[in-house]
Amino acid sequence: MGLFGKKKELDEASKGMLKIVEEQKAAENAHMTEHEKYIENKTEELIGLYNKEHQHELLLLRRKKMSQEKFMELVEETLAGIEPNNQNCVEILEHFKSFIFSYDILDALIEDDTISDIKVLAFNNVRVKRNGKRESVNLKFPNSDHYDQFIEHVAVKNEVNLSDNNAIQTFTDKKTSDKAIMRFNITTDFINSSEHPYLHIRKIPKQKRNFEALIKAGMMDRNTADYLKYQAANATGMLFTGKGASGKTTAMNTLLDHIPFNRSGLVVQENEELFSKVHPDLMFQHVVSNRGEGKVKYTLR
Repeated sequence: MGLFGKKKELDEASKGMLKIVEEQKAAENAHMTEHEKYIENKTEELIGLYNKEHQHELLLLRRKKMSQEKFMELVEETLAGIEPNNQNCVEILEHFKSFIFSYDILDALIEDDTISDIKVLAFNNVRVKRNGKRESVNLKFPNSDHYDQFIEHVAVKNEVNLSDNNAIQTFTDKKTSDKAIMRFNITTDFINSSEHPYLHIRKIPKQKRNFEALIKAGMMDRNTADYLKYQAANATGMLFTGKGASGKTTAMNTLLDHIPFNRSGLVVQENEELFSKVHPDLMFQHVVSNRGEGKVKYTLR
């Protein structure tokens, strides 16, 4: 086959792939009402404007040189130029605010007390750990481009850099949710065998569970609880080990409050997950990783 024949074959293959992608998008949008599609498309248009034509305002916001209130005033002015319906504007602004200031479609999962773990493996593949069991949820980002932009906003919001030198980032968000401390892990397509990032969120409840709650949840029995409380008061050292999401952090957080008040302690951690609002003499520190291109770094050592 000559070069022309090969090119023709590649063109046909590209058309075939494009048709498949279009059919997939059509199937994904079939469950949405016309109004929902309209709001989603307008939100995408507004996000696009701020990623292309209003980057300076976004930059001022990110550098905390512009307040959220002033930023949203400017957003409303921009939206008025592309959407005449005031009721639609209210809905679009809510979606936009969630994208910029919070965690977009994941907000509902973050606020759900039964969910302890959220994974996004693709724009249309969101998995959670609900009451200790893994399952898929009926949520997805509008498309891959939206998801990629979302990951960038998550990084910027938490002041981390996702360059090729920083393709794996872990960090903690203690402020956004009133219910949970969130530990994030993001890996980018620079190291993923995927064209898009992976996102993993672990939720640590800000309202600690006491031993009675841990027993009721089936995490341990009464004898184990009594043993751990005794060791927290008397042991010279304890080692916690177990698979991911097995309850190590939850148990440690509960035990911190059972350390006798006539003792002091220093808790040094990679991510800010352990805390105590009860013990009067515990200090908490966290590592400082090389999130950008700088050289400031404080490790566990």
